[in-house]
Amino acid sequence: MFVALDSALDVVGLNPLTSYVLASSRSLTQISESLHIPYPRLRRQLMRAFEMISEELPVEKWDAWAHTPEIEKLRKLWEKLRSPVRQNNVFKRNILAKDMDELRTMQRAKLAIYLEQGIRSRKQLYQKNTDLVFWCRTHDAQWFDAVLPAIPHAERKGVGRRRTRF
Repeated sequence: MFVALDSALDVVGLNPLTSYVLASSRSLTQISESLHIPYPRLRRQLMRAFEMISEELPVEKWDAWAHTPEIEKLRKLWEKLRSPVRQNNVFKRNILAKDMDELRTMQRAKLAIYLEQGIRSRKQLYQKNTDLVFWCRTHDAQWFDAVLPAIPHAERKGVGRRRTRF
């Protein structure tokens, strides 16, 4: 197996002894840093090398060698290379509101869910959903002040305590 991989690595332009580094338990990013090869190029070259091996060697031979840990690591690497590089999350704005009143109702419903979860201060809400806080402050400030009033500075926890320096 390593002979076929070594020859495929040589064909794609990598050092044939790279196969032993690939069989280690390090990640592909760590391998690219240790070999001083940029990650995208290393990924491309390895992809070509593994494709060459898969064309030459039938799946039965992979299964016959699967009992060795090095081959199992190479198989996992091959599966990782065949998966997409990155799965980009594309967030689409899902505003179904036709006018400002419907949008206001939707935002109030979101805030009600957070209140049911136990949020009692603006700071907690800000940590959970910053966009909702900004929207409520700019478009629905009176209702927002009624639901989550600002805590006066004198009532805040820790006010007036002396800080000790060490």
